[in-house]
Amino acid sequence: MYTLPDSKLAANFDFKRLCMAKKIQVLDNSVTVWQVTDSEALVSNIYCEQPYCSQDGSRFVYARQSNRDNPENRNNFSLILTNFGTWEEQEVGYGQFTSSVSYDGCYYYIRPVANNSQECVRIDLATGACKVVFTWPDRRSVGHPTISAAGRRLAYHRCLSYNPQKFAIEVADLETGELCIAWEDPWLRNAHAQFHPTEENQLLVQWNRDARFSPTGEALTDHNNERLTIVVLDLDDGRVETLGVGEPETPRCSGHQAWVPGTDKVVLTVSPQDQ
Repeated sequence: MYTLPDSKLAANFDFKRLCMAKKIQVLDNSVTVWQVTDSEALVSNIYCEQPYCSQDGSRFVYARQSNRDNPENRNNFSLILTNFGTWEEQEVGYGQFTSSVSYDGCYYYIRPVANNSQECVRIDLATGACKVVFTWPDRRSVGHPTISAAGRRLAYHRCLSYNPQKFAIEVADLETGELCIAWEDPWLRNAHAQFHPTEENQLLVQWNRDARFSPTGEALTDHNNERLTIVVLDLDDGRVETLGVGEPETPRCSGHQAWVPGTDKVVLTVSPQDQ
């Protein structure tokens, strides 16, 4: 099991391990493209609605699949913090691969701990300092965690039941430790919730209205997003506002969207109209 470094020492990580960065090409605009990883293990930092970089742009984090505890478990990842330019790197976390970067440049991930519980850990991408911010009493599903701008609320989607089919947006209050279900619905299997850049009560939520599962959890529909739309959930009053996203208002939404910081606008990707 991964042991968190002491928080006082973590801010001064010794970045001595060099990754095998290779210069791939130099573009016509003088931008140099580097390849940082070269491994058979899965490497990812997808879902970059927020950049996986420190706010000063000097470091970035990526997840590298690591099965050191159990060769059969492909869901554990090492989190590697890397310096741009020198390509020095340091492992700063180990746990489940999640996709959450806060507006103040911190990465949040989930790691299992003793007594069948799990923790949410924050990594400051500027320093590498780590801190446990929340502990669950069990190992419930925590899908696409997102942190509010002020850092008080942690929201995510989870499966409540496959028989009947029930999913939910759950919210953890990081100050009081309270948990609450903010919205329960059969179509929240991949909610991909994202807090508004400034409003503590607004969540951007993906609503897959065609997702169906068997009583044992087997997917009965593919993920072609035919009836996917985007809504805004108000955590204070539970109101759900459906945005004009998806057919017939727009071409089919491909399932990637984000707030535009400093505005109430949303940017999203759609599929080509001839598909």
